[in-house]
Amino acid sequence: MTFGYLSPLTLRVQPRGNGGCATRIQSQSQPVQNLAGWPPVNLYEEAEKYALELSVPGFQAEDFRITLEQDVLRVHGMPKKDASQPEQKWQRREWQNAEFTYRKRVPRPVLEDGIQARYENGILTVTLPKAPEAQPRTIPITTGKE
Repeated sequence: MTFGYLSPLTLRVQPRGNGGCATRIQSQSQPVQNLAGWPPVNLYEEAEKYALELSVPGFQAEDFRITLEQDVLRVHGMPKKDASQPEQKWQRREWQNAEFTYRKRVPRPVLEDGIQARYENGILTVTLPKAPEAQPRTIPITTGKE
């Protein structure tokens, strides 16, 4: 099983003060587009389903919108700003708590009504049950004797 990749999205590189370049851009108008491996994702297949796990700490379940259009799964996350938290001047920030959009092409037919999502301990798990025609079948073998 291979999840297909969509055509590459535009990556804008922004210079940093230390001579390096930012590999992902966060702006108010453009969500992070999973170009630099964020959020980290695990994809796996079992006999009856496909699943993906996104590591997105700091979100709430209501911060996500998940859609399946044709054969493209789209996970959009937009955390709500906590007005009670003062603005911070970060010295280093490795956790991303930014709006993002993650897209993957689903390799085979899935049962759309059976898709489930669960957010627990900073991990969003999306389970896509395979349609019966996509599940493995055992082919009976007959002999020439009756």
